[in-house]
Formats: sequence, structure tokens, C-alpha cells
Amino acid sequence: MLDKIKYAAKLSFIGGSSFLKIFIVGSFSAVFSFAIGLLLFIYGPYLGVGNIGGSAGLMALLAVFVIAPIQSISLTMILISNYFIFSMASSYAVKKVANRLLNDKGEALLYPLIDKALDKVISDTSVADKQNWVQKGFDFSLVQMQIVNNIKNQSENKWIKKMLIYGFKKLSVDDIPFNDPKLNIREIIKDRVINAIREMASPSKKKFWYMILFHWIAVLVILIMNLI
Repeated sequence: MLDKIKYAAKLSFIGGSSFLKIFIVGSFSAVFSFAIGLLLFIYGPYLGVGNIGGSAGLMALLAVFVIAPIQSISLTMILISNYFIFSMASSYAVKKVANRLLNDKGEALLYPLIDKALDKVISDTSVADKQNWVQKGFDFSLVQMQIVNNIKNQSENKWIKKMLIYGFKKLSVDDIPFNDPKLNIREIIKDRVINAIREMASPSKKKFWYMILFHWIAVLVILIMNLI
């Protein structure tokens, strides 16, 4: 038990540190590039010649967008990008944890958590129940939603929960023959969830660096537009 706690703490550290590295660098780039872009815009040829007169509030904002649409959109996109940086950081951290878990052959850590999530939704399903599912056009997406909510409510490692949620959201049961009396739904679901996690366990910073590049391209665009 102590070893599992230590290993879970290790995964938490990997997830947390991976998230922070991406988010801090990305946020710094967004804030710094936005500040430079804003200064270039303010001291550019548009706001310094009285183009927006004495208007204020919404009218002033609209006037700025009309006078310099490219610069305004560039600044707005930099500002919005911070939301995507948060999402990228979270996704990268989950993939990093998943990659470490699978490299350590730690799938066994996930099985009891999957069972715990399934217990509240799918008990030992009888053959009759499975046949009823087929006859009634069983909608597994409703079960998926319940399972995901169960995982969210578990007091487990944050990053492991995110992994499991990803695995269950990717779970497909369209090809499962529910009318097969020998069907073991639990085992099939567990195997497919693990496979989904395995497929996504390839952390990459490519999109993140593209976002950083976009910040500075936007600043360059503002500078060029000021010089035109």
C-alpha cells in the first residue's frame, strides 16, 4: 500500500511539474508578447493622431477595430491564446503521466479504479440484461456519462482520473455483441480503456511551440503594419 502511495505521489509530481513548465512558459510568452504588441499599437500611427477622437467605452473599442483591424485582431488572439495554453499544458501533463505509467508497466494501478467506476453503473450483468440492451437499442453513451461522473467524484490522483476520463470518453462499444452469453463486459471495457490510454500516451510539445511562435508572429505583424 505504501509503495502505491509513493508511486501515485511520483505521478502527481510528474503531472504537476509538466503542467507548470508548459503553462508558465506559455503564459509568460502570451503576457510579454501582448504587452509589447500593445505598446507598439499605442505608440503607432493610429492612436496617436486623434483617430478615435473623444469617444469612449464600446464606441472607442469599435473605432480601434475599424481603424486598425489587423493589429486589433492580433492582440485579441494573443489574449485568447492563454486559454489554449492552459488546455495544452493539461493535455501534455496527462500524456506525460500516462507515458510514465505505461513505461513502468503500471497498468495494474488502473484496474481497481476502473472497477470502482464500473461498480456503480455496471454490476454483474446477466445474459437477460444484455439481451434487453440489444432489443431496446442500448445507448452506451448514457453509461459513459455516468462512469465519467463517478471517476470525477473519486478521491484519487488528479492525473490518473484525467487519464481514465479520457479512456472512457474514447471507449467505443458499437462492435460488441451484447447478446453473446459468454461476453464479459467488464474485461472488454477495461481492455479498451487501457488501449485508449496507450494510444494517447505520446507527449509532444509541437503544438505548444507553434503557439509560442504565433505570439511573436503576431507582434511582428503589428510592427510591420505600423511601418506601412
